[in-house]
Amino acid sequence: MQGLTGTYGSRRLAILSVLFGISLRYDHRYCFPSQETILRLLERYHQVVICRRTLCYDLVKMTAEGLIDRLRRLTRKGILAGRFTSTLYFLKAKAFKVLNGLKKWCEKVSLGFRVQTFAHNKSQRENEILKQLSGNVEILLKSPQKGRASPDLILPTP
Repeated sequence: MQGLTGTYGSRRLAILSVLFGISLRYDHRYCFPSQETILRLLERYHQVVICRRTLCYDLVKMTAEGLIDRLRRLTRKGILAGRFTSTLYFLKAKAFKVLNGLKKWCEKVSLGFRVQTFAHNKSQRENEILKQLSGNVEILLKSPQKGRASPDLILPTP
């Protein structure tokens, strides 16, 4: 994936797309999933199975590259005051540029897989005529009215 998005690894792109998907679900530029949730979503949607330590390593690299900002949060009330909760992840503008580049690349790749549809260009009357005609048609009758089939065309049924 070097040519696609520079030096970003495919694993980091998968992590970035998971964070983007979570933030998109709630319509924010930030999200705060647990690391277990990120690992579960990576395995489910990207078939990437990594350990928690590797995830932390990749998140530190992504922060150093300027893709995300992380904010560690602490509880403030109760008996558990001072305990860490889930980290808040902010997606930066550079992350959106990388994801947009990935989107454009996917669109270029998928151009060859698009199937053209011609059926919507035919009128309903032409479709009915073609259904009634047999395979050996020598003459196709058309009216001079802008290429439409003649309304008084009566076809014999075979």
